[in-house]
Amino acid sequence: MTQLLSLKLRGLKCCLLAQDIAGVFDKAWHPGILAQLRKLKCPPNTYNMVKDFLRDRTAHVTLGNSLSSKWVTKGCPQGSVSGPTLWNIIISDLIKVLSNEANVKIVVFADDIMIMMQGPSLSDILKIMQTTLQIIDNWCKENRLKISKENSARIPMFTRNKEVLKSHPTINERGIKIASQMKYLGVTLDFKLDWYPHTQYLENKVLLIRNSLVRCSTATWGMTFHNLMTIYKYAILPVITYASEAWSTSVSKRAKSKLQQIQSAFLIFITKAYKSVSNKALLAIAGIMAVEQARQLYKDRRAISRGNPTNAVIAALKKIETPPKPEGSTQKTTT
Repeated sequence: MTQLLSLKLRGLKCCLLAQDIAGVFDKAWHPGILAQLRKLKCPPNTYNMVKDFLRDRTAHVTLGNSLSSKWVTKGCPQGSVSGPTLWNIIISDLIKVLSNEANVKIVVFADDIMIMMQGPSLSDILKIMQTTLQIIDNWCKENRLKISKENSARIPMFTRNKEVLKSHPTINERGIKIASQMKYLGVTLDFKLDWYPHTQYLENKVLLIRNSLVRCSTATWGMTFHNLMTIYKYAILPVITYASEAWSTSVSKRAKSKLQQIQSAFLIFITKAYKSVSNKALLAIAGIMAVEQARQLYKDRRAISRGNPTNAVIAALKKIETPPKPEGSTQKTTT
């Protein structure tokens, strides 16, 4: 996200391309996995172990008194922990090829692929996108995979002019929709990068939980204040601060206001206060910090756990200052 903000400040154009592979763990081609291991110069003992692991696998289907069997050359073995590793072997080749392309950045999590393309104009980005899509098509054919058009999209960032992207016939025939926002790994990305759509998504999610709790807790009976605060701290707050280290750097004013509204709505329910009570009073009654501070604390904790620099107060303390003793003072001892 920092790179996207940097492109915006430099006046460069950018486009995000999300690609989703259909049925990735069910369609992992075994010969392709072994071919990729040979390309990576895998040690013979490890290669033979994987080869024996994938060899002679069959699928059986029983219908009444009939039994049908077929040799299986696709799919990660069910019930094993090898699925993610085998998939990483397959996709490593695509990551390597796209990483060598100029003005292209790639982020991969399982079968969700996010590609960032940058350039001085949207026309240049279209050329980069055409080359990128051709590389992905060739890789899919080589590994017998298929891109899911329903879950794929492209977002032109920081611009409302989408007509240029619609004018390229080679790209349009692939059926990749143009969107102003999309969800990636639980975070809603928008073309403005002000994160207001993400806070709207958080509001709907949190209020759904709150409304479920309202039905089993009222002002006179139900769950206690302590139990509701426990739910807030360990269930609601993690939802709000999820991935905030990625999206907290450029939150707009309306997005911050929406986050405050989400917290206030839940605190009114917990404290059984009137709707007219201010957010600061609710924070004082509940004895918790504001959502903005909680979000910053979460971000700092994540940074400290990874050894990254942070703006936390504790990290800024170089040494503890002790007041000097007044001159001529003597220390009294008791016996």
